Amino acid sequence: MSFNKFCKIFAHLLFKNNSIIKMKPAILPLLILLITSNVSWGQSESSKTIIVADAKISCNYQNTIMACLKIKSHPDSVWRDFPHDIEGFIFEPGFETTIEILETVIQFPGDSVPKTQYKLIKTIDKVNKVLNDKRLLSNNRWKIVNYEKDGTLTPLRRTNAFAIFDIDNNKISGNNSCNTFNGNTIIEDGVISFGILMSTKMACENNQSEALINDALTGKAAYYIRNNILFIVCENRGILHLKPEKRLDSILQVINTPKSPFDGNTMFTLKDGKVQIKLDEIPLAKNRIMIFNPGKLSDLEKKPNSPVAKVLVNIDTNSDVSKIQILKTPHKINNSKYIVVFLKDGTKRKMEISEVY
Repeated sequence: MSFNKFCKIFAHLLFKNNSIIKMKPAILPLLILLITSNVSWGQSESSKTIIVADAKISCNYQNTIMACLKIKSHPDSVWRDFPHDIEGFIFEPGFETTIEILETVIQFPGDSVPKTQYKLIKTIDKVNKVLNDKRLLSNNRWKIVNYEKDGTLTPLRRTNAFAIFDIDNNKISGNNSCNTFNGNTIIEDGVISFGILMSTKMACENNQSEALINDALTGKAAYYIRNNILFIVCENRGILHLKPEKRLDSILQVINTPKSPFDGNTMFTLKDGKVQIKLDEIPLAKNRIMIFNPGKLSDLEKKPNSPVAKVLVNIDTNSDVSKIQILKTPHKINNSKYIVVFLKDGTKRKMEISEVY
């Protein structure tokens, strides 16, 4: 019986046969207050902070199989099932969300009213756990632990298979469980295009793992990282699961930190015509201010079909960056240009740069 229904029955009995007139004056106000009070007499409220996982899980609640949230009260505690609705909270797959909620415990709930109700107070933090930033691939050795296709999982943990991505030079190298391989790639955020991979020719007794990996690392593949695991979704419908040798915590922190307008590659023209440049995408020049003089275009760069609009020469002859070409084709984002950076070792890299005013 609900608390409201109890009050109505009690009031009916109380007023029947004028029994309320016989009550002592001190008791009468208390009874009237009890009868006319809100159901809040039978409930208690408290606020708490919880962390909601980036994916739901199948759970059994009151003999019903359903999709439940996973929550924990502290970053170091264990995830637990949470088969309840949170009023005002919209679950977003891929985002681990820290929220403050109001928990209301109903002491006398009705037949269709849950004993405990939850309501969102505010969202405190939200972290993207499904990432496709190519910077996460670099400076790590990725062990190939599983191969999945059409719902069938083939464990590869006991093999020596691994992959190393060189995002600066668009290269891949590794081991396919028997032979080493290397080749060219085009590595973008969320997409890897594999070129022809060169491999050693050592014979192996069981080459099933090698065949699976070789078949997967062809053509164009999508990739994403979730919960410290790299998933490469290949053209042949196979999915490689790779685990990093070094955890991604530090670079995740950098990626999830909002950028200021002066982060990344920036250029600023000084009053004397010199150009101040910072190239954070190049490790040797990261967070270092460099000054460039306008340079002369070569005969090749002067040709009408040349993509080069301007040349800048570093005034520091000992710098790892010697020259920069600013290209004619503008970037789709305002105040952003394409440049080609010439390094001291003879290599060059194309990248974007923002012009700061």
